[in-house]
Amino acid sequence: FPYSTFVGNSLIAVFSNVASQRILRSSRLGGYYLYFYKGQIMILIFRNATQEDSDFLFDIRNDDLTRKNSHNSDLVSIDGHNQWLNSSLKNKNRMIFIAEENGIKLGVGRIDRLKDEDELSWTVSPDHRGKGFGVKIVEFLLKTATLKTRAEIKKHNIPSINIAKKAGMSVALETQDLYVFTM
Repeated sequence: FPYSTFVGNSLIAVFSNVASQRILRSSRLGGYYLYFYKGQIMILIFRNATQEDSDFLFDIRNDDLTRKNSHNSDLVSIDGHNQWLNSSLKNKNRMIFIAEENGIKLGVGRIDRLKDEDELSWTVSPDHRGKGFGVKIVEFLLKTATLKTRAEIKKHNIPSINIAKKAGMSVALETQDLYVFTM
């Protein structure tokens, strides 16, 4: 970037006219992604999920396409979801991030710390699919992960396969039903 610096917790950036430039800052506590869109600087915020996100996470988890592409495609009950969320928020080996822009929740990304690698998963809200947010979520997860990363993607899930490739991941293993992407 021509110039960027932090003053306290605020980012001061002066961009050139190159539309592909972006700033990505991440940590276990969240982060942000600055990018150009139609001549404007946009800010995609990543923050830790909280109990207040329960309805959003419940709805996105039970979305038909999300279920089709999940390892477990069953509908989740609200009680089962709340139990999972409570457990997940306390789990030191799991990070769940909500991606927001202008206060609108766009998607969710998750990092699960396994023995010697970080497993990534993500989904974009149905109203915001096909707009490039999936790649930004995965790039954020990759930058936040501290170990070798992996993501298991069903072979019919072409959007997530393309997202993983665009984010720089590559296929390390292929089974009958899925690809294992790593980076």
